Amino acid sequence: MIPGGPAAKAGIRKNDIIRTVDEKKVGDWEDLITSFTINPEKTLKIGLDRNGKDSETILTPTSGDTGLGIAGIVPPMPPVIGELSPGYPAIKAGLKGGDLIVAVNGKKITHWVELESLINKDAAPKVFTINRAGRIFKVEITPRLRKGTKRYLIGVTRKEDRVFRSYGFFESVGKGFSTSVEMTGKLFMVIEGLVVGKYSLKTLGGPIMIAQVAGRAAKQGIVDLLTLVAFLSLQLGIINLFPIPVLDGGHIMFFIIEAVKGKPLSERFTGIAQQIGIALIITLMLLVTYNDIFRIIG
Repeated sequence: MIPGGPAAKAGIRKNDIIRTVDEKKVGDWEDLITSFTINPEKTLKIGLDRNGKDSETILTPTSGDTGLGIAGIVPPMPPVIGELSPGYPAIKAGLKGGDLIVAVNGKKITHWVELESLINKDAAPKVFTINRAGRIFKVEITPRLRKGTKRYLIGVTRKEDRVFRSYGFFESVGKGFSTSVEMTGKLFMVIEGLVVGKYSLKTLGGPIMIAQVAGRAAKQGIVDLLTLVAFLSLQLGIINLFPIPVLDGGHIMFFIIEAVKGKPLSERFTGIAQQIGIALIITLMLLVTYNDIFRIIG
């Protein structure tokens, strides 16, 4: 729970179990976060289980920089170090991957967000209490300002727990189909949000963003990388079928019009339509490239 966030203001507490969002059952953390992400500034009715008793509250996700909804709720994240960044204070202080940070300046912490809030606020030296395989010790570290930002860092990333599930052949086919349908639905939901102004155009990303995401997926393993490739292939395939000249969907649209008219379209009409389509594609490419560059320098 992020202090001062929409969830905290709605009265949601740590250890509450969210059962429903607007009467829709929540299956896992992905479902929950997605429910907030796609509904910025929308009033949502939240069904809770608090200590075995059902209750309801109202939550309105705020709109982030990209136009996506933020509720201020995060899954359990124990403050265990995963990796350390070269050149930052943590690695110089002797911290290692797998270390559990149990306190900062004597204040006990149980969540990674609590750790970030204590580190990011200023450059004052801080005493970290570390649990390394049962051995407790303390070390003083001075956070360093990250260039181009107002955030102070010590150079650590969170260790992520991964759960692997195995499926049989037919179950895998069914799972793949249902996941594809779900991804497709989310794509059209985002497109609708962009058209009606629900989401900012800053949400869009291009080749640079794809390369960054692919790099992170590759570090996580072959499963994450293949999942990303499948996701991109599905989305590009669907977008290619949009009725925009120069795309396959545009050609299909022309064929349908010709079939209805019973004669070919004029070269002048198709030429102008192709030029408009190319202009739209170039504009989109420039927009997503601008967004990518802005994220890097911004």
